Amino acid sequence: MTGRAFFSDKERFAELLNLHLYHGAKVLLPENLIQRKREYPSLADVYGQKNRDILMEDRKHRICYGVELETGTDYSMPERIMVYDACEYEHQIRALFRKHREEGTFDDFWDRKSRIKKDDLLLPTVTVVLYLGEGHWEG
Repeated sequence: MTGRAFFSDKERFAELLNLHLYHGAKVLLPENLIQRKREYPSLADVYGQKNRDILMEDRKHRICYGVELETGTDYSMPERIMVYDACEYEHQIRALFRKHREEGTFDDFWDRKSRIKKDDLLLPTVTVVLYLGEGHWEG
């Protein structure tokens, strides 16, 4: 079983994040998690699509959690995580924009310019990197 398959299990995912983000408190519950698949374009489309290892949405708390599993050095990891998180927000904004455009609910120029309305909420996105390699993490 790969690390991705192992941690895609909702119970394991919740346990991992509860331990690392919430000091073991049972904040994330498996029954509230929905796994999401996301592909994001890389900057300038130089490297093609980028795929998150695991992304889950907590329906109760309205937060997205990403987990990236690493087995080797990646010195660009901070940039990669920022791109994933920014692309996740862009995905949410595009979905809200489509919805408002189809329903004709933009009230003024500023709503259309922003692509979302004042009362729209974006789900916060938190990403954790888990090193599964041997030896000391170097990136």
